[in-house]
Amino acid sequence: MKKHLFYLFAFSLCAFHFPSAAQDLSRKFGDITDYEIDMSVYAPDTSAVAVYLYEDTKIAYRFGTSQISNLFQQSRYYSVKIKILKPEGVSLADVEIPYLYTSDSKEHVTGLSVSAYNRVGGKIVETSLRSRDFLTEQVSEKLYVRKFTIPEVRVGTVIEYKYAIDSDYYFDIRPLYIQHAHPVIYSSSEVAIPEYFSFNVNTTGYHPISESRAQKSTPDFIENTVILTATDVPGLDSEPLVWSIDDFRTKVSFELRSINIPGVYHKDYTTSWEAVDKVIAEGGFNEYLRMRNPLRDEVAEITASETDETTRLRKIHRLVVGRMNWNGEWRLRPNSARQRLAEGSGSSADINFVLNSALRDAGFTTTPVLLNPRRSGRIPLFHPSIDNINTFVLSVTLSDGSTHILDGTDPDNDIDVIPTSLMVDRAHVFGKGDGKEAWVDLTGLTRNTGLSLVQCSLEPSGTISGSFSNAVGNALAARLKSEYRDAGSEEKYIESKETENGMTISSYTIEGLDTSAVTEKMEFTTGSEVAGEFIYLRATVLPFITTNPLVEQERNLPVEFSMPARYSANIILAIPEGYTVEELPKAIRMSVCEDGATFSYQAGVMNGNVVIRMDHSLNRLIFNVEEYPELQSFFSLMTEKNNSRIILKKI
Repeated sequence: MKKHLFYLFAFSLCAFHFPSAAQDLSRKFGDITDYEIDMSVYAPDTSAVAVYLYEDTKIAYRFGTSQISNLFQQSRYYSVKIKILKPEGVSLADVEIPYLYTSDSKEHVTGLSVSAYNRVGGKIVETSLRSRDFLTEQVSEKLYVRKFTIPEVRVGTVIEYKYAIDSDYYFDIRPLYIQHAHPVIYSSSEVAIPEYFSFNVNTTGYHPISESRAQKSTPDFIENTVILTATDVPGLDSEPLVWSIDDFRTKVSFELRSINIPGVYHKDYTTSWEAVDKVIAEGGFNEYLRMRNPLRDEVAEITASETDETTRLRKIHRLVVGRMNWNGEWRLRPNSARQRLAEGSGSSADINFVLNSALRDAGFTTTPVLLNPRRSGRIPLFHPSIDNINTFVLSVTLSDGSTHILDGTDPDNDIDVIPTSLMVDRAHVFGKGDGKEAWVDLTGLTRNTGLSLVQCSLEPSGTISGSFSNAVGNALAARLKSEYRDAGSEEKYIESKETENGMTISSYTIEGLDTSAVTEKMEFTTGSEVAGEFIYLRATVLPFITTNPLVEQERNLPVEFSMPARYSANIILAIPEGYTVEELPKAIRMSVCEDGATFSYQAGVMNGNVVIRMDHSLNRLIFNVEEYPELQSFFSLMTEKNNSRIILKKI
C-alpha cells in the first residue's frame, strides 16, 4: 500500500498495453462487436465465469448552492460491459446501485441505460430494460438502492449498462475498484478535482496501474485531473480465512484531507490524527461521551454493593448487555441512545455510549478506541482516516493503572473479550493524536485456552464409554456460549454435539455461562471398528482436529485466523481385558513459521491404559503468502495425525 496526496501522486508507472484481441473490443457504449458476442472463453483465465470487457468511471465537480455544506456537487459517471462465459456468471445480471438520500443532502441516480446482447439466428439482438423495470428499495434511514435485473442473460450474453450519480456529498469520492472477483480486460478512471480540495489517496492491491495527470482552467476553478488505467486485471475472489477481501483487491481510495477556499473557508479533516480526533469530537462524539447515565439507579446499587473493581466492572457490563441487544449495525455515532435503550436494541454506538455513561458514573476512567471491523477493511497505515473508522470499543482504566477493553454488542463478551470481528491489529485511541500511544493491537487481549479431559473404557465389542470435560476460557468461552445460546435449547445443543462427535450423550452439564471460563461435562458412548482380532480407534479416541482448514495447494492471499489460542487434550483409555496394544501413532512435535503455530502428540501405555497427550497452539493470527506452504503442510500433518489410528489386538 502507498500513500500520497492528490498533488503528489506516486502510482506505479507501467507500460500500457492492450490485450491481444483489443482491436476486436469496443469501449463505445452500445457498440457490440462480433468478437465480443462470439467470445466463449477468456484465454488468460479459462476458469473465469465472466469477464469485464471494459469498465469506465468519471468523476467531475461543479458549483452547487451558496451554502458551504452544498457549495459543490459531484457527478460520478459509470459504464461497464461484461461477457457471461459460464452459468455461474449469470448472477451479474442482478445489479444494485446504492445511494444516499436525506432532507439535507441528496444523491440522484440518473441516465440509466441497460441492455443485453445475444446472438440469435446469426444476428446480434439487443434486449433493453425499460424504466418501469427499475426498482428502488430503502435499506436504512439514509441508504437507498436502485435495483434491476437485466433480461435475457445466459451463457454467451454481453451485458452493458451505464448511469450517473449526482451527489451533494462532494467531499466523499467512493473507492475506484480496479479489481473484482472476475477478470477485467480494460479499466479506466478519470477524477477531476477542484483546486480547493486536497485528498489523501490510498492504493491497495498488487496489480499495476498506469497514471497520467493534467491541469486545466474552467470558468469556475482550476481542475486537477488524474487518469488511471489498468489492463488484463486478474479476478481476485475471496478465500477462506481472509478478514476482508477489500484489503487485497486493487483499488484507489480518496479521503478528504482539507478544504481551502482562500478568504472564504478553510478546514482540516485528515491532515493528522489530531485533526481526525477533532473532527470526530466536533461531530457530536464528545457530547455523547458526556451523556448522563440512563441506568443511574442500577449502577448506584452495584457500586454500593461491590467493592472489588473487577467485579463491579463485569456487573455493569452485564447490566448494559442485558438491557440492549445489538441490531447488527456498526456505528460511530448513536441514534438516540436513550430511546434505543428503552426499545432494548441498538447499534454498536448506541450500546457502547450507554455502557460508557454507566462506567463513568461508577467512577471508572474510560477512553474510546476507534476501529474498523474486520469485514470492512483495515485503517490505512500511511495516512489519517475518518472514512475507515466505523465503530469503537472502550478502554477502561482501573485504580492500579491497568487497562481493559470492553464492548457491549455481544452478550457473550467479557472483560478483554470482544467479538472476533473487532479483534483488529490496528485501532486508534481517541484523543491521543499521532503519538505511539495512540495505537493498540486488539488481537491478543487475553489468553484463549481450552483443555479437554477424556477418561473412558473400551469393550471387546468396540463400544467406548466414559466421561468428557471441556474447559475453555475467554474468547473460546465466548464462542462456546454463543453456540450453546444459538442452538435454542440445551436439547438441541446436545444433539449437535452428538452429531459432531459421533457419540451418544447420556448426561450433560455446563457451568460458567455468566463468566469468561466455561466448563461442560458429559457422559458419552461411542464406537470403534472391530475387525476379527483387531480393534481400531482414533488417535485421540474422540474427534478433535479432523479436517484441514487449508486445503488449497497454492494461495494468493495471506491467511488470517480469527483468534490466537492454545488447546490441550488429555485422554485415558482403559484397555479391555484380553487385549494388548498392537500399534500406537508415533509421537510428533512441530513448530512452524517462527513458532507461529505448534503441535505435539504423544501416546503411550501405562497401568493398563492408553494415555494420550495432544497440544496445539496458534500464536499468530496472520501468516503471509510466502509462509503458506509451510503452514499448509503443518495443518496437513496435524490433521493426518489426528485421523491416524490406535490398533489393539486380542491376545
